[in-house]
Amino acid sequence: MNAKKMHFEISERKLLLRIFDILGVFGMLFLVEKISQFDYFVISGQLFWPGIVLATYLMIIGSVFEMYNLQVSSSQFQIIRSILLTGSVTVLIYLLTPVYTPILPQNRIQILYFYLSVIGGLFVWRMLYLRLLASQRFLKKAVLICDNSQLKELVEGLSKAYTHYNIIGYVNTDSQITPVVMDGVREIPAIDLSGFVSANSVSEIVVASQKTDGITANLYNQLIHMLEGGRIIREYTQVYEELTQRIPVQFVSRDFYRYFPFSRSNQNHLYRVVIRILEILFSIIGISIGTLLLPFIVIGNLLGNRG
Repeated sequence: MNAKKMHFEISERKLLLRIFDILGVFGMLFLVEKISQFDYFVISGQLFWPGIVLATYLMIIGSVFEMYNLQVSSSQFQIIRSILLTGSVTVLIYLLTPVYTPILPQNRIQILYFYLSVIGGLFVWRMLYLRLLASQRFLKKAVLICDNSQLKELVEGLSKAYTHYNIIGYVNTDSQITPVVMDGVREIPAIDLSGFVSANSVSEIVVASQKTDGITANLYNQLIHMLEGGRIIREYTQVYEELTQRIPVQFVSRDFYRYFPFSRSNQNHLYRVVIRILEILFSIIGISIGTLLLPFIVIGNLLGNRG
């Protein structure tokens, strides 16, 4: 029941992002139309198919560039990168689409207006979302499995990296009996972990214990059971690196082997294909421009530097 509720909340949030991405872009295009001579994409005119095509491209390309990844959406650096990639590719493909899109304008500056409007609409809405809407209602609840001595450092590290990452409890895996007192972080007896996770709609469990003997058979079996049931269980260093794009240097001396760049498979194959196509496209453009300029460079070099 809790899992279904959590899934509904996440789906609702992603739907909100998609709807307002479209409204933001269309709103910016309408504003530009009213304050300038922009008439390539006229919101107030007959705009059924051009609008449908633009909205469809935004949804598909936005998904490729992780515009609807909730962690990316809550990181200013990552979402700006996604906005630039999504806006650029969307406009490029839209301009190259025949029949269902407006005829290219004779005044090419309108293409620039169109591009800036798409980028601007996405940027303004996502910054508003980041500042105003990514609030307590979207907190990501997590439980730590760690040693008492590490708790404060680990919780503060995640909280600073991602303000909506809320550690609500921890399981102590060392021999220290005295619990560490932290506001909002409750110590969970190992035998009650499954019940606590279900009762509190915990999004994921983060394992950060340095002592393997602290992971008892009972705790291990609970983790396996929850993993098989669809719960997300990850290692602390993996979570920290994903949130901050950095490694937690305080662990390097103890667990250096974890930071060796072992192969990681990227499951988003469509993203990789699009990135590869863009790399090849821009490489060809660069080579073409370089080839055109090369004769002039050679002639200039011969005339200006005879030695």
